[in-house]
Amino acid sequence: MPFLCLERCNSTSAEIHATIAQVGATSAMLGGVATERYNLGEGGRLVVGSDLTDSLPLLRAAGWPSDAPIIAMVSSYPYPPQFATWMREVFADPQPFVEQLVSEASQHGIAGFNIDWEPLSSTVQPGDAAAYAKFLGALGRALAPHGLSVTVDVATWSPLWSFPDLNATALPFIDGIMSMSTYTDSQGSWDRHLAEAIDAFGASGKLIVGLETTRINGTAYPEAQLRQRFDALKEAGMRRVGLWRAPVPSEWDSFLKGL
Repeated sequence: MPFLCLERCNSTSAEIHATIAQVGATSAMLGGVATERYNLGEGGRLVVGSDLTDSLPLLRAAGWPSDAPIIAMVSSYPYPPQFATWMREVFADPQPFVEQLVSEASQHGIAGFNIDWEPLSSTVQPGDAAAYAKFLGALGRALAPHGLSVTVDVATWSPLWSFPDLNATALPFIDGIMSMSTYTDSQGSWDRHLAEAIDAFGASGKLIVGLETTRINGTAYPEAQLRQRFDALKEAGMRRVGLWRAPVPSEWDSFLKGL
């Protein structure tokens, strides 16, 4: 599943339309697409990103099938210092947030939500990690009757992400947990973080391995390194990958089809 990061990744209008066209044209080999659309705001409310391209109708016009899932991200970008406070507000009273998600999904044909909350580490307090995991589990239970999926992005660099808490109170009730620690050029670091993610979440069958589609400097990954990574994924039985970000280079096609 590729992620669309458009204005927030400084894409031009021409690049945005080219990216959406490429995703639509390659939909047959993709298990879904995720697009930046929402933020969490003050009072724990869902906020529509008014600065963002409404990619949903553009994806469908580009040939994205009506029965293929479009996942909407709920982001913490641009990481305001108040974000941790807003999280605690939704932890304390999640029902209005849930109702907003259900309404948006119904209006726009959204299949689920990807929660990508990355508050400043200095603002995370003791108890936030456990509360976040509990909230995610509750969110999964609340959205499941509406046929909506919940996935969450995690890594190792924030105290908000407690792998034991996520395993205990979130993972049984959500549809996927994506590792962002595997966003790295370094093969040694990638191998290590993949092993950590598999050790933490692999047995659930819900682990999504995050892969950057280009190196940090924007250049292509060598074919040999791509092969090494996809061979490691297949050997570990990992079939779900999250691609940061679209467009996905054509050199990836054979590797993705081989998972």
